[in-house]
Amino acid sequence: MGKAHKKDKMTYEQKKAAFWEAIMTERQRDVRAGLVNTGMQAQTRNDDGLTSIMLAALNGKVKSLDTLLDYYERRRELRRKGWIDIRDDNGRTALMMAAAAGRTDAVYSLLLKDAKLELKDYDGKTARDHAQARQKTDVLKLFDEWTAESEEEVIEDDDGNVISDGLTARERSKLKKKMLQEQERRGQRKTDDAAKDNGGDDDETDDDGAPGPTPIWPEVAKVVESVETLRPVHEISVVRDEPEPGLPGAIDPALWYLRTVNRLSLRLAPGVLTSIDGSMLSRMRKLQTLILSDNALTSLPEEIGKLRQLKVLEVARNELAALPASLSKCTALEVLDASGNQISDLSPLEGLEALTILKLSQNKLTALELDFDNLTRLHDLVVSHNQIEELPEEIAQLTGLMELMAENNQITEIPPEISQLKKVTVFKLDQNPIKDPRVKRMCAADNSRKELWKYLQKQAGKGGKKKGGKKKGGKKKNDDGDDASEATKPPKPPKGGRAAADDDDDDDDDEGFESDDSFDITMEEL
Repeated sequence: MGKAHKKDKMTYEQKKAAFWEAIMTERQRDVRAGLVNTGMQAQTRNDDGLTSIMLAALNGKVKSLDTLLDYYERRRELRRKGWIDIRDDNGRTALMMAAAAGRTDAVYSLLLKDAKLELKDYDGKTARDHAQARQKTDVLKLFDEWTAESEEEVIEDDDGNVISDGLTARERSKLKKKMLQEQERRGQRKTDDAAKDNGGDDDETDDDGAPGPTPIWPEVAKVVESVETLRPVHEISVVRDEPEPGLPGAIDPALWYLRTVNRLSLRLAPGVLTSIDGSMLSRMRKLQTLILSDNALTSLPEEIGKLRQLKVLEVARNELAALPASLSKCTALEVLDASGNQISDLSPLEGLEALTILKLSQNKLTALELDFDNLTRLHDLVVSHNQIEELPEEIAQLTGLMELMAENNQITEIPPEISQLKKVTVFKLDQNPIKDPRVKRMCAADNSRKELWKYLQKQAGKGGKKKGGKKKGGKKKNDDGDDASEATKPPKPPKGGRAAADDDDDDDDDEGFESDDSFDITMEEL
């Protein structure tokens, strides 16, 4: 996280310098980031008067060159302006520079993007002339093959039969180039996976940077257009009330290639969205907010754990039987709303120490098993309408809690420790089978939190008088018939009788509350 913070603090000049350096080091993720974050256009030049394409072509940085060419090719505005044939002060194009330097692979990449061979610099020299002057024979051979007659190529098999695939030599060359690039990407992906298995950083994206398919949804098309104009949109929301036939997985495939988006909200027609392709979702590493509520999801992919920047996850009112175990890796998560599902296990939430809002109402929880001592930032806990049988006393460790909603459960007792939560302002525990009638009455009443806290504090201060105490003739037996622990014996009243003891209790228990004699507890009431 510290590294990302430093990047955010970089000045514009530093970002530009990093972009030019990334071209030379061929770190493609930084090249793509530079294109988006610095507003670099095809005609932008460095201090030596070279454009990004010229720099990559001149130095034979083919990976960087291909990334730049793919990026600028997708920008329709620049393509109309002949971006690939931009000239330097001497009238030379990137193709001329690559030819003069003997960068055959770079020449090939430029030709595939329709760089013009016939153009001349201000001295009247073409790219071929520059290669000829420097005796770059491999480049000259490539030019000869490229300018050969581009009729449909005839291929014969071993028996002399003519085989025709309908492609010209140039078209076949382009196709072969694409196949080789794809094989290289797959090989790199396998290398990255092996590195991860050996303890490598699994935060490193396996995104190959390839352009996505043509958008189907207008919302997606708008984001794509914003990237092409170097004014990227970072949010997208798609709402559909009717099913859309013909969409694989119910989602526009181009959506997963929106690498600039950090907030995604999807609500499709009822019953349509039942699953998410994890391999596609993991492409969107910049996601900070993911809203998938009101769909028909039966599960979330384990790849969600790769979204390390995720802060808000809303999946309410789906059909989730469980949360993915990898969710525990989303350590930046601050808000989780999984209400209205069928969740019964909370173990995937372990380690999510940044949580501030946790909503799990209307699920199938029978116990509130949370990592309480590490949830000190939590201020909203909503677990209403479940089957929770008790509130653990460890809930007192949620020192920042301001809202506790646990109505409509199976809770029979409220731990006195809950009265230590001094910041709670919203408190609902009604519609529970609470045994203590006074507690039950206060839970059902409005604005009774203060009185309930006071009552629970007094109960805690009395040390559980109901359960202990000596009787004549021996020790009091507990429910199992065993001797009650010495710890359950009530303390001896101080000198001065019962009244003095009550005074002492009031002094201790009323700390932080206004005095209210109407809630003094008598022995008869206990």
